[in-house]
Amino acid sequence: MSQYKLTKKNVEKIKREIFANKCKKYGIKDLAEKYGVSTMQITRIARGECWKHVLPDFKRNKKTINVTPQSTIKKIISALKNKKVIQKDIAKKFNVTESIVSRIKSKFYNS
Repeated sequence: MSQYKLTKKNVEKIKREIFANKCKKYGIKDLAEKYGVSTMQITRIARGECWKHVLPDFKRNKKTINVTPQSTIKKIISALKNKKVIQKDIAKKFNVTESIVSRIKSKFYNS
């Protein structure tokens, strides 16, 4: 007899239910009850902490990092020196987010 409560087939079903957004239909608690395991076990499967070898890794894709060109950073620093211009306008002018301007500003003033 197996020491595991879950089978490979069960884990495949769990992963499909979790990552096909059926968690709205079946919550973590419901899945745990359905398969006779703890909610922590379902959470670990969802995070990819266990049963990694079953199905492709369904980790959520991280956002791609958009690297601001050095020439644009220099122009933003130059624009920041003009105290009359606000970050929102600078971000719009250089087609970057306000948070990027903020990060450049904090690095510029802290260095």
